[in-house]
Amino acid sequence: MPSNERIRKLAIASIPNAVLVVNKARRVAAANPVAERLLGREGDTLPGTRIDELVPPRHRERLPALTERFVRSSSRRRHFGSERRLVILTEN
Repeated sequence: MPSNERIRKLAIASIPNAVLVVNKARRVAAANPVAERLLGREGDTLPGTRIDELVPPRHRERLPALTERFVRSSSRRRHFGSERRLVILTEN
């Protein structure tokens, strides 16, 4: 693994909050152990997952607009869903 990739993975893994890195196709590119535990997933089962699979069906209709607004945000600090109630689907 290139050193930049290794450093990125170590940095994400060390964050004490749940972190999902999502690509333009709205698929999980990386997740830290806190996110894996929160979502009831183990190991590398999150990468490749569509983020709409992690959201309850009743909230999926709004997800595209929310993610588009988030991506277009000009703010350097972008906390998707900060100060919002978190509703997710877990494996359990």
